[in-house]
Amino acid sequence: MNRAVALLVLLPWSCVGCAQGTHADGAQVQGAQSTWPERDKDAVRRQVEDHLRIDPGMAGLEDFIVEIDVVMNPDGSVQSAKIDSARDNSHPNWKLFAQECLRAVLRASPLKMPPDKPYEAWKTITLVFHAREMLQL
Repeated sequence: MNRAVALLVLLPWSCVGCAQGTHADGAQVQGAQSTWPERDKDAVRRQVEDHLRIDPGMAGLEDFIVEIDVVMNPDGSVQSAKIDSARDNSHPNWKLFAQECLRAVLRASPLKMPPDKPYEAWKTITLVFHAREMLQL
C-alpha cells in the first residue's frame, strides 16, 4: 500500500527547552521521543500510514497538520484517540483529513510498540500527520 502521510510520534511529556531533533523527513521531534531510535519511530509510523486512505488531490491538503492524542493499553491496542483541534486551519477539508487520520489510528490498533521501551514510555503518545510531507513521498 502506498504511504499516504508522513507522521511523527511525540511523547506527551515533551516540554519547552527539551532536547530537539529532526526526523529525516524534516519533521521536528521534541522531548524524550527524540531518544527513540529512528527504526522504532518509523515502525510505529508505518503501522498507521498503512491504514490511511487520503485523496492526494484533496484541496488544501498541502497545508494540513493534524495531531492525534492517543492513550494506549499495555497490549498496544488504542484505548482512546482524540483529534487536537489546535492545528485546525479552518479549511473545510481539514476536518475530513483529521477524521481520516483518526480512523487510520483506530484501524491500525493494536500497534506494535518498541519492545525495549517500558509501557509508561508509550502509554500516551501524540501522532502528528504532516500532509505536506505526504505529497513529497
